[in-house]
Amino acid sequence: MSRSVLVIGAGISGLISAIRARKLGNDVTVAFSGKGATSLSLGVVDVLGYVDRRAVRDPLKGIEELIKKKPRHVYSLVGVDNIKKSINFFKELTKEVELEYVGDLRKNIYIATQFGTIKPTCLALKEVYDARVDTWDGKKVSISGSIVRDYHPKFISDSLSFFLPKFGIDVRFVDENYADIVLRPLSQKKEESCVIPLLGDGEILRKKLFKYAQKIGVEFIKDTIKKGKIKGNEVKEVYGRKSYEADVYILASGDWIGGGLNAFKEPIFNLDMIKSNGKLVRKIPFPESGHKYSKIGVKVNESLNPFINGNEIVNLKVAGSIIGNYDYCTEKSGFGVCISTAYLAASL
Repeated sequence: MSRSVLVIGAGISGLISAIRARKLGNDVTVAFSGKGATSLSLGVVDVLGYVDRRAVRDPLKGIEELIKKKPRHVYSLVGVDNIKKSINFFKELTKEVELEYVGDLRKNIYIATQFGTIKPTCLALKEVYDARVDTWDGKKVSISGSIVRDYHPKFISDSLSFFLPKFGIDVRFVDENYADIVLRPLSQKKEESCVIPLLGDGEILRKKLFKYAQKIGVEFIKDTIKKGKIKGNEVKEVYGRKSYEADVYILASGDWIGGGLNAFKEPIFNLDMIKSNGKLVRKIPFPESGHKYSKIGVKVNESLNPFINGNEIVNLKVAGSIIGNYDYCTEKSGFGVCISTAYLAASL
């Protein structure tokens, strides 16, 4: 039976949930106020890079271990089967929007970043996947291109020269005319070069998903939703410049970066939150164990329904980084959580 669905937010979680709900035959509207944090990202899909500070080679195996250790983690709520389905859905969807994402849930790859560091990820554009650092051993590599948007080729090469030996990778950085592998930013890619992702490349994915959603009949309304009306255990309507009613609501408004959280509260419905005790921020910027504030977010059940004063809100689903009890920074699980929760939230 077709239902009306209102999605709040147009980042990766909002767009995927809108597309999924529309493909299931529902009438879908997205209310959004901006691009969200997706447009600031590298555009790669981190599913799970670390469990308890230990590197994960096989994300699926790592998720199964994580579920045993942390039964309230968002991946524990979503479940392995839905995670598999969501990643397959995403890969098929990106083919439809003419973006080729490569990779699978059984293997993490390591890629170089614009900061001269090496990070694990699971899925990436083919041009990024082909530049994974395990293919560099014994090769001559060139980090090339013009300085743009905090992209400094020499700084990256110098920094990688420090980190790569720790991964057992022997590389010689040379001019691109003498290189076996040449890396450039996506905006400066040449036919034979691979790609080093930059912050902001996620905007390419967001634009493609946005246009595809419009193509299949999702309606978009530029409006900042500020309040919701709750009666009993249901949302009756939400308010921005105008009021909007739907059978089902999906909250995918992001965390602090996307504007979905404000002063450790969820501002639209005042939903129950998962909170942390003690000092929320540590003195060092990137502690291995993370900052406690990173796990703050909305409390949900296995169906991704939230609560108000302990009472389940039955026609409201929550998706993406606004959900609590996980830390995408230290786990390297950002887009994985966004995609899997969006998929489940839209499976009405």
